[in-house]
Amino acid sequence: MYVLIAPIFYFDRKVETVGNQTDEYGISVPIPHGVVKNVLTEGKKERLFL
Repeated sequence: MYVLIAPIFYFDRKVETVGNQTDEYGISVPIPHGVVKNVLTEGKKERLFL
């Protein structure tokens, strides 16, 4: 079984972030507008099913 997860960012919307360069860790992480999740299973003949 394979699980694929990917963020969705809309180009016409502002991207919010958590943290900034002056924080303790010195990084900012973007918050996606949504998430896509797919679960793939492998059959007996090595075929993938969604």
